[in-house]
Amino acid sequence: MRKRYAMPRARRRKTGAAKALLIICAAAAVFFWMSVQQHQEYVIGDGGTKRAVFVKSAIDCTLRVTPVFRARESVLTASGQVGGQTAATALSDVLLSSVPRSSLSAEQKNDAPPEGGSLEGEIIALSAEAGVLSDSLSEAVQTEDAAPPENSYKIEDVTLCPKSAEGYTAYDGVYIINSTKFRIDPESLLSAPLPFSYNPNEMQVLIIHTHATESYSPDGAAYYGENDSTRTLDCDKNVVRVGEEMRRVLESRGINVYHDMTVHDYPSYNGSYTRALETINARLAEYPSIKIVLDVHRDAIIDSDNTKYRPVTEYGGVRFAQMLLCMGSSEGGLEHKDWQTNLSFAVKLQKKLCGAVPDLMRPVALKKERYNQHATPGSLIIEVGSDGNSLEEALASARLFAQATADVLKGE
Repeated sequence: MRKRYAMPRARRRKTGAAKALLIICAAAAVFFWMSVQQHQEYVIGDGGTKRAVFVKSAIDCTLRVTPVFRARESVLTASGQVGGQTAATALSDVLLSSVPRSSLSAEQKNDAPPEGGSLEGEIIALSAEAGVLSDSLSEAVQTEDAAPPENSYKIEDVTLCPKSAEGYTAYDGVYIINSTKFRIDPESLLSAPLPFSYNPNEMQVLIIHTHATESYSPDGAAYYGENDSTRTLDCDKNVVRVGEEMRRVLESRGINVYHDMTVHDYPSYNGSYTRALETINARLAEYPSIKIVLDVHRDAIIDSDNTKYRPVTEYGGVRFAQMLLCMGSSEGGLEHKDWQTNLSFAVKLQKKLCGAVPDLMRPVALKKERYNQHATPGSLIIEVGSDGNSLEEALASARLFAQATADVLKGE
């Protein structure tokens, strides 16, 4: 009688573990395949050409590669056109908007409307600046025929906006991409009163930068080199400069602002949010009256062929970097019991800005992560453009965002 072979217990355990690992890997492969199939709808292209688009997200500490468009987002403008204009004209507008107000002559400054005052007034002022500079910059326009530099990739204009309400939580022109399991009611969020209001005698707004080194592309850039970096410690060129523009406008509206320029993402990128929270807590201990914390970032959008995208919209002759409000929740497991209050504040800002400039705002992104927004009821992340935008496009948008923040805070 032949004896049956009995596998040793230790080996059986190893075999079982190997099978379990194989099952897990297979499940992950299936999930990845399903994700790829879903994301095939995230496309940029014209003339029948389509390609998947991915983003190195500036929101995530790991800079993981994730799809940039939801299937329900459409690209209104791509491949070198902005609002029906040619790439050469669009580039002229980039150069036009790149000249700071300080470079205007005294006569030009007097002709332009005064800065500050209102959201509408800010748009008029920006449009006036664009108008007085158009002739002086006409010779600087580059053409589509210019040969690209060696070892370089394209930077293309794109406008990201919903083509329908399908797949969004939407109400009255406000669109929210809800990546959580929570059900939200934007109508109630818009009508809900905020637990803070304007007080000219208190410090009310804190501006910080979890990723302060995030910067932008040169004005009018059509290409970028493989070794080019869009991170810098120069606070005149990174998102700290964008935060400073917000501070200036907010203070022109009588709002007291603390702009903390601490760099949290250098020399180490990992742990940026932990260090940023330490800064937030330190400022709140110093000024308990602060209720609004604006964490100013910029996004990063890159295609699988290394094409970099510049989310932009044009209005009144001015090019604005599209902005995105990224809102946290408690789904990730960290305590954030009042996240809907923060979301209400964001939705009110979104509504105000969408009414001022069409397509200025990408849909609000509601995430499971907390992003330090539990610190105050008015905390949020504002992504001002991407690394494909110019600094001047970002500054134009920053001015409008600050005006809208003042309007919402003052109940105007």
